[in-house]
Amino acid sequence: FTDAQETILAVRRLPGDQEVIVGMCELLYLPHRTLNVQAVPLAIATIPGDLEATLRDIYAPVGIDFNLSRAAATALPAGIPGPDGALDTEGTGSWANYTPELQDLQDHVRRSLGEAYRGDSYYLLFTELPTTSGLAGFMPLARQWGYVFGEGSEERKDRRSLIAAHELGHGIFGLQ
Repeated sequence: FTDAQETILAVRRLPGDQEVIVGMCELLYLPHRTLNVQAVPLAIATIPGDLEATLRDIYAPVGIDFNLSRAAATALPAGIPGPDGALDTEGTGSWANYTPELQDLQDHVRRSLGEAYRGDSYYLLFTELPTTSGLAGFMPLARQWGYVFGEGSEERKDRRSLIAAHELGHGIFGLQ
């Protein structure tokens, strides 16, 4: 997402016209971007009414706008969740990945969307199901599919729209 970069050096003058670098930082210029996000409620889940405003409030100051579309509710496929009633998830971190159950769910949603599926969009799946790892949300770094899980999650954030914005930070920007 960077178009230009500069290195800024902090220099201290020493006696005898010598200079020493005492610090530096990289300045990145981010171009304005508009990204496509599709919110998909699963089964009885709902999409937060303040999702669009939350994304705008957080990302507009850094030049990111969203084309947010809301899909119709998608039924859960047979066998998901498993007998434990929770979606299988691993932990978070740099090496986090989708479990086979989440991959099956993504394939199901992709098929359900049909022609509405776009490869250049990011997808946020909202579900009321808890997870096996207690996460409130999940989106691996630099990936297309994110999840906002049910209220039974142990990890807490104030609003589901904030969880969604947080997860997009991981998926779109690779923020850790």
